Amino acid sequence: LSQFITCRSLLCCTLFSSLVLSVKSINLLLNKLQNLITDSRINISNIRKHRNNVERARENLDNERQELHRLIQETTIDQQNSWMEMQKMKEKVEADSIAAQFTIRKYQEGISSSIDVQTSTVALLQSKAQLLQCQLNYLYETRILDYYKGIPLWTESSKKRKD
Repeated sequence: LSQFITCRSLLCCTLFSSLVLSVKSINLLLNKLQNLITDSRINISNIRKHRNNVERARENLDNERQELHRLIQETTIDQQNSWMEMQKMKEKVEADSIAAQFTIRKYQEGISSSIDVQTSTVALLQSKAQLLQCQLNYLYETRILDYYKGIPLWTESSKKRKD
């Protein structure tokens, strides 16, 4: 899962940076084309070649925008799924907590064994660990969506907190 998340993050960052580069390359090619048109010494074949380059760059930009849009939709769905999973895990932790308290109470009254207490507390700890993982996944998806919205991943105030 972490490799998928890392790979997906790298793909998103790569697409976003290539989208920026594509916009810059289109602007550069348009400037070249304008310069070529004003230069009377250039023949028509060079103008056509540069016009085709501009068209290819625009197509690449459109493709990358579509890919970025698809990734944003996918991340939004993942975030919603993470939220639902986190809510289910909260309910499971609450249920396991009640079960563990009940088992401890039974142990204190001599009805249950220490193995039963250990089993129920281990189940509670595992549920809590899964809840933390779900919360982390939800926060990760939220940060990715914030990044797509243009909100920086870290700011000066977050750097100060780490120090």
